[in-house]
Amino acid sequence: MTSFRRRLLPTSLAALLAGGVLAGAVPAPAFAAGPPGETAGSATGSYLAGRYAQHQDDWTAAARFTAQALAADPDDQALLRRTFLLRLGEGQVDTAIGYATRLLGEQGEPQMALTLLAADALAKGKLDEADGYAARLPADGLGRFITPLTRAWLATARGKTDEALAALEPLAAVQGFGALYNLHAALILDLAGRSEDAAAHYVKVTDTEAPLRVVQIVGNFMMRTGKTDEARKLYETFQINNPDGLLVEPALDAMAKAPSDTRPVPDARSGLAEALFDLGSACITRMPTSRRFCSVASRCTCAGIWRWPIC
Repeated sequence: MTSFRRRLLPTSLAALLAGGVLAGAVPAPAFAAGPPGETAGSATGSYLAGRYAQHQDDWTAAARFTAQALAADPDDQALLRRTFLLRLGEGQVDTAIGYATRLLGEQGEPQMALTLLAADALAKGKLDEADGYAARLPADGLGRFITPLTRAWLATARGKTDEALAALEPLAAVQGFGALYNLHAALILDLAGRSEDAAAHYVKVTDTEAPLRVVQIVGNFMMRTGKTDEARKLYETFQINNPDGLLVEPALDAMAKAPSDTRPVPDARSGLAEALFDLGSACITRMPTSRRFCSVASRCTCAGIWRWPIC
């Protein structure tokens, strides 16, 4: 992972979480984060301690206590789901994959479990397996966002650009998510070498005030396609509109020093990680009633980005 992405990720993650479960959080009491290896007095006690720790935003303790409760009642599907999300939100990806596998086959398979398994299969180059998980993703609820993005990037992994764009198309019809659609349509077209088509979508992303991450992606594209002056103007306009932004100066410096062929999203697995990261941010902004879920998505996606680096 480049230093550019290392600088961006922690701040972006903090911004995402600030709008979710971290809002109004206070330090957890000492008992909620007891010593390593502590065993629960009872399944009920562990469950209640886990719930309390989660409300205090102590995800490590919440995951540990909930896992203890699950160990005492391994057939409880609701508890398995909660343990899965907590482990995933904590960044314990390998452990979460094990829980995700156990959740398969139950009625209403969790979307995050299927998405994680699809992303893991993609990272391992198992495209048929990844497609199998993606085929089981629903088209309603949060599937309106997760499903088009996941299927689009899996098609991109196979080099099927037009199929990827068709899979992504339903996202364009969701009110408030046009920018997310245009960004990922542009990224997919950019990877396919269809620069003119990509540029048309990138322009739509920057028609309105865009966050720094988007400005960096579009500026990078402009630099790679010989539009250096336009890229600098894009960054400088962002700097004028965000004079207190701590990341603007480093981003301008990185832009000046970056090799001309460096891409922030160089392949399909990085594209899927980027998609879920962007989705977590968009959900927090556009879907306040789903902030807790989207904060989990943001956390686990960042864990995924570290595991499947964007460069």
